[in-house]
Amino acid sequence: MVQSVCTSLDDSVQEPESIYASAEAHLLKATASELEALRQEDGCDIKYSTPTFPRACLALMYSIPGNDKCVDCGCPDPSWASISYGTLLCLNCSGRHRGLGVKLSKVRSIYMDDWSHESIMCMLEGGNGQLAKFFGRHQLLESSDSDSDGSTFDASKSRTRKKLSELTCMRYKTKAALFYRDNLRDHVARLMAAGPYQGRQISRSPKTRVTHRIQSPK
Repeated sequence: MVQSVCTSLDDSVQEPESIYASAEAHLLKATASELEALRQEDGCDIKYSTPTFPRACLALMYSIPGNDKCVDCGCPDPSWASISYGTLLCLNCSGRHRGLGVKLSKVRSIYMDDWSHESIMCMLEGGNGQLAKFFGRHQLLESSDSDSDGSTFDASKSRTRKKLSELTCMRYKTKAALFYRDNLRDHVARLMAAGPYQGRQISRSPKTRVTHRIQSPK
């Protein structure tokens, strides 16, 4: 009886962790299902509905480190995106990215624009934290502009809007930024060809051999 009670107590202690893992797996499964539906929609000549950002994909995207704030200025709850980098932006910074031109940054509204399978894959495999760390390694980000984990930029601490605009234009026009754009695009193309989406952890496993290509230019 005592052993049974202890076992029951052990199970209850582990329950929150198992629930979290189960919820995460469920979200990933729902995301993969939504992406496959979008893949089929993209392949149809006649579209019966306007594709929007699917609910599970949206939740998974906002769970990516750094995606709770604008990648350029640190404003909370960004609702615009640069597909070219897989990053989230506030309204003001999305305007600056539009000014860069589509060759440097393709901008979309999360809630108002249409989204393709490929575009959503770019958002799920990008991330504000990932780009911030990449820029940091290439001296395109000052230490005062990032949080301690390198997840985002906070212009309110040390920069005027004019200086922020100049920095934004400069770093997105560099060879490092071009490398990042090209490798994210190629990375996504490989994942799409591999079949249903299995999540960032699988896509970054040693077997895929893609993580270093995004993070480190030759």
